[in-house]
Amino acid sequence: DKRLAGAKSYLLFPKDIVDLAFSNASGIYNFLDLPSGVYTVQSTLAGYAPASQSVMIAAGLQKWNSFKLNRLTKNYASISGNIYDLATGTAIRDVTLSLYSGTTLLTIAASDAAGKFAFIDLMPGTYKITCKPPTGENPAGPGANGYRATSKSSLVITEGRNLQQSF
Repeated sequence: DKRLAGAKSYLLFPKDIVDLAFSNASGIYNFLDLPSGVYTVQSTLAGYAPASQSVMIAAGLQKWNSFKLNRLTKNYASISGNIYDLATGTAIRDVTLSLYSGTTLLTIAASDAAGKFAFIDLMPGTYKITCKPPTGENPAGPGANGYRATSKSSLVITEGRNLQQSF
């Protein structure tokens, strides 16, 4: 039984991300001070298939859950690209990109100063990416000198390949 450090666990309620935690060297992660309810925890770690489970939380109680992440055995695939302003061609930094397989959130990334992003160590399959503009830039739409959220669905990647996708 190997404990995995650095696994990223998202807490969703009902389908919105409400918290994020990383497992420590002992493989333990914590979400604290949660109100009662049914949550979903989704865990991911590079080189492992993601896992998800529902958890019922009662107020004032501690709940222990375990995940078994299965090691991937295939050649990984990736999706990478650039985020840029269509009108000016200028790179846009700090765009939040969420990667989904079906309705399961796998991971979140942000574009760097050059507008670049990458999702690596992916299983071959079909994915969706949603993009949310940087905080403080919530425009009314085109012509508002800002950006709006967008997404790309049906992104198919094959074993050992990188798919280039720009927004």
